[in-house]
Amino acid sequence: MSKTPPTYAACDGFSGDEATDRILDHLPHHARMFIASTPRRNLELSTPRFMLRELAPSDFDALAALHADREHRSYVLPHQFGTSYIQRMLAGALLLSHLERRSIYHLAIVTRSAGAFAGICTVSIRGSFVTSAYLGWELSREFSAKGVAVETGTALIKFVRGLGVKRILADCDARNTPCISALCKLGMRQVRLRPWTLWAMRQRYGADLPYARLALHRSIT
Repeated sequence: MSKTPPTYAACDGFSGDEATDRILDHLPHHARMFIASTPRRNLELSTPRFMLRELAPSDFDALAALHADREHRSYVLPHQFGTSYIQRMLAGALLLSHLERRSIYHLAIVTRSAGAFAGICTVSIRGSFVTSAYLGWELSREFSAKGVAVETGTALIKFVRGLGVKRILADCDARNTPCISALCKLGMRQVRLRPWTLWAMRQRYGADLPYARLALHRSIT
């Protein structure tokens, strides 16, 4: 007798839930089969006010509402919003959460008291020897400038230090003063974007993109 897959019952990797199936449809068949046959490795981090958990297909509506905010869109890169982008991100996050070892974590930030969706944060481990980690946040207007990035960032730094990371990196729009302030409170300091990085960003996102991208870093050894 065959065993029931631990995550999604259908052998083709679909769950039968319409919202989840729309997300899974962005993955190739072999990826859906992998998800259906392997357990999810749920990462959870907690702070006094928030819980950081794996992004899930059920977060689509909250992310869509976040990306519908024009002010929010003005601070993200040109490709980082829209229905298709959200679905691809959720599909990727779902696949990554089934890997035993991974270099990228997409986490939802929810309040511990009521489970309200505050935004998302991303950890991207870089370097062949796990030398650095890129941190990023997208917060709803309701939770902007309320210490969310500092509080969750402290937990993220502790997490990546445990993975052997020696340096944390971040970048943001130079007009986004609350973000810059939060990164500085985390001990990060501004550094120059390398010329080849600016060139690559212009090629991918448009000639006027680097109008004001700031790079910040901090050693956590």
